[in-house]
Amino acid sequence: GLFEVLYIFLQAARGRESHFNNSTPIESIMYGLMGVGAVILVVGSFYLGYLLFREYQQEYQSKRNNLLLLSSALGLTIGSVLTLVIASYLSSGETGYSINTNTENVMRLPIFSWYLNGDDLRIPHFFATHMMQFFPLCGLWLTRKKVSFTVEKARLLCGTGIYTSLVLLLFAIA
Repeated sequence: GLFEVLYIFLQAARGRESHFNNSTPIESIMYGLMGVGAVILVVGSFYLGYLLFREYQQEYQSKRNNLLLLSSALGLTIGSVLTLVIASYLSSGETGYSINTNTENVMRLPIFSWYLNGDDLRIPHFFATHMMQFFPLCGLWLTRKKVSFTVEKARLLCGTGIYTSLVLLLFAIA
């Protein structure tokens, strides 16, 4: 992760693209290494989510209901799978992160620089990847509410379905 962030920072400082940059042999190799590193990180996140889900099942069996474990497990496992699927599709394309190569007159979202014509694959990739951070925060927030575990769990599962559907819809649109 540190390698990837440092390389992205270096390329930004040089005014060069870090992603989809095969301009020079070194940049092509670095982009490939970034992909390998990203896959390792995401597979590790999935495994951590799996371990958290196993822990949640053991806690649930012993009547100690922990919504934070469940939300973290869901975020890491579902987020990892969606991230790998979308990133695989994104990296296999010849046009980079946008399906439409004619993007000169397309509105862009400030700061993120996402194309707002529905052709930008970075949008579903962003939401899939950050599901891994968002769900544990939701679980933490839900545990602060003064409602029963059953209601908290139902809200979490409903939110999981909505968020996952949103990511899949954004991916289908792009």
